Amino acid sequence: MMKPQIAGTRCIHLATCSSTQDYLHNHLDEWLKILPVCVTATHQSGGRGRENRIWHSPPGLGLYLSWGFRLRQEKSLPWVPLAVGVVIAEILETYCGKKSVQLKWPNDVLLKGRKVAGILSESRLGPQGAICICGIGINVNQVETDFPPDLAQSATSLRLSCGPTPSVEELLNLLLKRLTDVLNNLEKQKIRGLRSRVRRLTKWMRLDSLVFQQGNDQHKGRFLGIAPDGGMIMLTGKGEKRVFYSGEIKMSGPG
Repeated sequence: MMKPQIAGTRCIHLATCSSTQDYLHNHLDEWLKILPVCVTATHQSGGRGRENRIWHSPPGLGLYLSWGFRLRQEKSLPWVPLAVGVVIAEILETYCGKKSVQLKWPNDVLLKGRKVAGILSESRLGPQGAICICGIGINVNQVETDFPPDLAQSATSLRLSCGPTPSVEELLNLLLKRLTDVLNNLEKQKIRGLRSRVRRLTKWMRLDSLVFQQGNDQHKGRFLGIAPDGGMIMLTGKGEKRVFYSGEIKMSGPG
């Protein structure tokens, strides 16, 4: 059953599910007339991120949600994961301080250099614009033993890195309110202010060399910033300035 609206968004909460992303996809057609809709879960048995990666979702320890909405201005689609990342980062800054939070293009939020949140943006086009489903996972109350061994050195939570943390419910309310504001700006293509916020949160990436993996291809170079259409601008080792729209950034040493 749908819960009352939070910040203009209809909400449904599940005790457990395979994935909020898949649940929203499966019910999207019947909910088209009441968008935006948010699905949250206390536990996901098959939470997923980009490129079919698993998003570990221990019961009650994080915020796991998928946000479904209509975006009539299709040109703003590439900005969705960045815009959501900015919202999450700015919320976390209020609890952890501005120096602790960073945005890693295109869809990760870092806390003291470790991943604390991720975004999975999916969409389909129709006659009235794009229908978007944006999956969001934020690690809130995990401790070291809650992460699998392969993530122990790269992941963190608010509890581990910030001390006293907000409740999952408090985070959800803040997030939905600000996401509604972001959606309004994307519809009006108010990108300039968003781009400057992304620039501030990704400034740290300019200090290092990058290894950028795109399929089987690897590019090494320097991060130059974000293009007007949301792509990542990179100066490759061959001196070429290129814009990428998908792939995986890995930090490397200088040179």
